[in-house]
Amino acid sequence: MTRVETAQDPEDVKKEIRKQVEVDIHKEAKRRKMFRCCSCLVIFLILGGGVAFLAAWGVAKTGIYDIPFISSWAFHVPEPVHEVRLEEDYRKFDFLESMRSDINNLMETEYPGKLQASSASVSLPESAITAFILQNIIPLAEQSGFTVEKAQVAVETAGMELYGHIKRGDKSFYITINAVPEVVENDIRLNVTSAKFGDLKVPVWIADAIFGTFLDSVLKALKLPLIGFVNLERMDLVREKIVLYGTIEYTTFKK
Repeated sequence: MTRVETAQDPEDVKKEIRKQVEVDIHKEAKRRKMFRCCSCLVIFLILGGGVAFLAAWGVAKTGIYDIPFISSWAFHVPEPVHEVRLEEDYRKFDFLESMRSDINNLMETEYPGKLQASSASVSLPESAITAFILQNIIPLAEQSGFTVEKAQVAVETAGMELYGHIKRGDKSFYITINAVPEVVENDIRLNVTSAKFGDLKVPVWIADAIFGTFLDSVLKALKLPLIGFVNLERMDLVREKIVLYGTIEYTTFKK
């Protein structure tokens, strides 16, 4: 018996093809949408993880908190550029009397019988500056519940380094500030060039805001000798001391 096949209507064929194409397009759209969602999720996780890692890295570099697997890589205990040696107990050191003695000796040996010395120089040792700031900041720190483990001002030819290590409970805080003093219109200014909190570099304005008391004590130490100068011309930074040049008024310091 012969089998007879009925020819399919072309319109039906077109409809089936169109339907299959629509199904395929819909599946592809769903696949692309799912891919986009997964991609966004992956990017979000990567960015979020990156931000979290950077935040943890920054906290670890301060040295305040010990973050597992990160602190050992991110933080190393800062060391001062060099150790400042104090010649005596800072609590017994009289900064003003030391300056008076230096200027009196200068006038009596180099300018006997004169009331003024033009273009004379006076040395300001880093040990004297350090002793002065210790006298000022340790009582303030203790009032706030902090313990000063170390604080010093080291002088190099390129500038000054202000270094501090303070503690509160079991937390340690390390401060390193680099600054350059300069003479401006018979006055002294302290220009902060860089600062670190632990091993983390921080903007200069943060150093001014957080460590203002420390900076003020240093600036006060630098300005104290100005009462002996009629005119301060300039200053030179030599390793371990600052040298001030100008016209000195002998009667200001003479007892």
